[in-house]
Amino acid sequence: MLARREAERLPERPFRPKTVADRLVYPLVRRLRTPFPPDADLALELERLAIPELQRARAGETAIGWRQAGGDERARLLVAAPLDGGRRILLLEQVQDTHLLFAQRALVFLLAATLFAFMLTVLSMLAFAGVVSHRIRRLRNAVERALESRGGEPFAVSRARDEIGDLSRSFKRLMDEIAAYADYLRTLASKLGHELKTPLAIVRSSLENLEGEALPEGARAYLLRAREGAERLGAILRAMSEATRIERAIEQAEGEWFDLAELVRGCALGYRDLLAPDKRLELAVPEGRLMLFGAPDLVAQALDKLFDNAAGFCPSGGAIRIVLEPRREGARLAMENDGPPLPEGAGQRLFESLVSLRERAGEGESHLGLGLYIVRLVAEAHGGSVRAENREGGGVRFSMRLRRLGSPEGAR
Repeated sequence: MLARREAERLPERPFRPKTVADRLVYPLVRRLRTPFPPDADLALELERLAIPELQRARAGETAIGWRQAGGDERARLLVAAPLDGGRRILLLEQVQDTHLLFAQRALVFLLAATLFAFMLTVLSMLAFAGVVSHRIRRLRNAVERALESRGGEPFAVSRARDEIGDLSRSFKRLMDEIAAYADYLRTLASKLGHELKTPLAIVRSSLENLEGEALPEGARAYLLRAREGAERLGAILRAMSEATRIERAIEQAEGEWFDLAELVRGCALGYRDLLAPDKRLELAVPEGRLMLFGAPDLVAQALDKLFDNAAGFCPSGGAIRIVLEPRREGARLAMENDGPPLPEGAGQRLFESLVSLRERAGEGESHLGLGLYIVRLVAEAHGGSVRAENREGGGVRFSMRLRRLGSPEGAR
């Protein structure tokens, strides 16, 4: 038996957009509309009980369907529900305006499209930011590697035609200028030493000839000051010549196995005799032997430069401490001294040629900054590095890491 309730039929009026929003949304709504089955054959299908909703209700399940009603502007909702275990079927219908139905569908579609566009934009921005940050990190790493290698590793230039590529090429030009200036500083000592030898010899010979002449007492004082200036100039020339000589010695050095601990102990005995009575020397060297493949003469000269630097800055009553520690594939040799801290930003600049950031207190001799430069050359020749830092309890620490000189094949 079929139970049916007719819904109140609304007057069929065509939909006319009134507002601007209706005029914008209405074309989208009409495109999203899905045609329902026509309602003309509904009576015939009901007589035959052939509509799909009734067939499903007779099978024992509730069915819902839509049909066209009253032209294109209205839709009929059919609900078929089984009663009494399927012996009776309840069929409900309701007529609604299709624009209300499809407006909701258009709104859902618009929200989904907006969300998709937003997510696509966010993902595109994240991908672009990731690519840009990766290129910037690669550029930073290339600059740091070029700086750490001190011109030994070429700077990788980007071929991109964008702003980051232009920045990479600008960095390349900057690194070339820095490398050229660093090479000029490295060769400046040898160039000045070669050019100053002859003028200095002329000045000295002229001063010696003046000493044999009859001069007034007032002129003798000026002659003495001129001789002192010549001696200081000679000391500068000897320092530059020593740096050049050590550079050549490093290039021609041949490695051998030697006991680094014994070398440090022997140097420390000589330093105690050179140290002022109001300063003390402390030694921290491991017991036993510490073998290293390298050039012992060069290591001793580097240790002399570190001690000379520490003694020049250690105040009266202060202490100098030599520390030797074994490390993997080598050793760490440090010279610590009490005294004023390093200026902020000094860092590795102290180990450059002809760079001096501090004046020696209480000394009249010139300080060219070649001593620490020699220390750096010796450490790099032994596959290591140098470092200058302030100690937490006061004073400074200069350390060099030594690995080995060249290849120790067949040395054992």
